[in-house]
Amino acid sequence: MYVYKNDNGKKKIAKRIEKLSEHKFRINRIIAEDDYPTIYDYLKQFENQLKNREDSGNHWTNLRNCAYNDIFEKDKIIYSEIVQSPQFHYDTEKYYIDATCFLMTGSNLKYLTAMLNSKLLSWAFKNFYAGGGLGATGYRYKKAFLKNLPIIKLSENEQKVFEELVTQIINLKKENIDTTILENKIDKLVYKLYELTEQEIILIEKW
Repeated sequence: MYVYKNDNGKKKIAKRIEKLSEHKFRINRIIAEDDYPTIYDYLKQFENQLKNREDSGNHWTNLRNCAYNDIFEKDKIIYSEIVQSPQFHYDTEKYYIDATCFLMTGSNLKYLTAMLNSKLLSWAFKNFYAGGGLGATGYRYKKAFLKNLPIIKLSENEQKVFEELVTQIINLKKENIDTTILENKIDKLVYKLYELTEQEIILIEKW
């Protein structure tokens, strides 16, 4: 349970901030019975129910701590759910994300980044897997639909060409350098991988 108060709330939060490292801090739980006795007295009538809830923290008045903080510290793909074009970002800088953004962890992440940002799979997802559009050009990358996208499995060696291109794109974007040529190279590799005809490629490129 986190309660914020405008007048002295900052002082109460400050008392509970614990420095874990140079860049990491933790806000320890409030003590509801001491800090907010009126709220605590009200909650007492629900104590048994609150003790048995799945998201209970160390004390029955608190929500549990985020049990997956360590995931944010891993290499991952971050992506927006509601988009007009794919926004899959390969992250090694331990970004934390908020609502309407999601993440993927695991293996083959650079390969997946290349595939999910490619024109072909973007076109395929929006037209066949997104479950309908949002307005004139928007759509949603919902997990339930995204996991059905037919991404071809490649060996580690076969993935290297995609990984190298993704690495180059990331480094160039940090310098605000245009990466269109490299992105087009990935698109051509994906067309070849899915054995598209010239007419099919023209269709995708016009999209």
